[in-house]
Amino acid sequence: MVVCLLVTVLSGSLLAQQTPPRPQSADPQWWFGFHLFEMLFKQRGLVPLTSVQRALSSAPEETVLVILGAGDDMSFLDVSRFIRDGGAVLYATDHTATMRNLGFLQRGPIVASSPEAAYHGFPDCPRMTDLVRDHFLMRGVNQLILNRCGRITRLSGSGVDWQVLATLPDRQGDFAQPLSIIAAGEVRKSRGKIAVISDHSLLTNGMLWHGDNAIFAVNLCQWLSESGRKRFLFLDNGRVGSGPLPPPELPQRLPPPPESMPELTREEMVTFTNKLLTGLEDADVFNELATNRLPFLSDAVYARSLMILLATVVALWLLSRLGSSQVLQAAPLPVRGMPTVADLKIRQRAAAGEFEQAARVMARDFLGRLTGSSHTDGLPWSISPRDVELRGHLALRSSFRWELTRILQVANSDRLKIDRSEFQSLLDSVRRLDRLWREGSLLHPDFVSPPLD
Repeated sequence: MVVCLLVTVLSGSLLAQQTPPRPQSADPQWWFGFHLFEMLFKQRGLVPLTSVQRALSSAPEETVLVILGAGDDMSFLDVSRFIRDGGAVLYATDHTATMRNLGFLQRGPIVASSPEAAYHGFPDCPRMTDLVRDHFLMRGVNQLILNRCGRITRLSGSGVDWQVLATLPDRQGDFAQPLSIIAAGEVRKSRGKIAVISDHSLLTNGMLWHGDNAIFAVNLCQWLSESGRKRFLFLDNGRVGSGPLPPPELPQRLPPPPESMPELTREEMVTFTNKLLTGLEDADVFNELATNRLPFLSDAVYARSLMILLATVVALWLLSRLGSSQVLQAAPLPVRGMPTVADLKIRQRAAAGEFEQAARVMARDFLGRLTGSSHTDGLPWSISPRDVELRGHLALRSSFRWELTRILQVANSDRLKIDRSEFQSLLDSVRRLDRLWREGSLLHPDFVSPPLD
């Protein structure tokens, strides 16, 4: 669920290396804030603390302390004692800073060691790829993009097992070892842990779009908040919290609503309900709700909410069963005067149990009819399902796109294993898409007009 949040908020994060995101806020300072990173902790159910005093009086083993940027005076925060008592800490800054007896950070900026390592040609935005990928924080991370970062010069502390997770090569050659940028430590005799980053801007709203910074932020939040953490203190340059999110920019003139909204057919409603229930089941939503109660709900309200949710799910299931008993089966392919060679091959191989070959011939023959191509044995088929449009079936567009993607996979592969049930499912998909194409509802730049019956 945490990943879904960032995917929703940062829908273009993985493509940002090629196309920078379009600004969504009129406030340029928003790009230097930490609203998205702070939102991750809230989404995991941690309650934000409103003052440093409340954090110091809370149980450390249930608390996460996030320190980002430069503060006026952090001497009142005994980080060493906090993690020794079981607390979790993130300390990230590109300023010169002393973490008492835990270590020392030195101000940068560290520049890229080569033109290739300079992100988009900016020397003070080095691309960091020397990562310890077997650590939890670097799971799924291939590169991190920094911005005028400093370096970690010393890590210490009795009872803390430190590990440097990310380094940059020394461009100036003043130091014998690579420059340490990210490190993590765990206390041997408690559940205390600490992550140190010599560049807090790596976690800003604007930098999460680049490289794998967003994936690293998700891993970091999960690593800090696991083991029963319930609350967190978020310090942004000495200030508690990142502040409110700015309102989104709206166009001056909104487009008028359509005169008539399309109505779903019974078949479309049943398909939507089935996909909704399947998605909830695959995401293990019900077990998550049963085990992770939201902290601001009382037991009585939580139990009542679960009962209402379960009743709603049962009602949707009953409606889907009732509707599916009355849904007409997919119309068969129109009967052509005489069976084609492809038809004969499909029937012959399906009867012999050769479902892979039958499915491949059927998929290529169907794509050949859609595109008007006579070379149905050629490889590969390069139709883009994302360009498929459905006239009058907007709610099911993604479902039909998925079916076309499956047909393309079968047509382009000689190694897929297909049994009888999968062959029947593929046949049903071909029939549905063929019917829509002949009705003039299935549209694509590569599709030809259907023949007149």
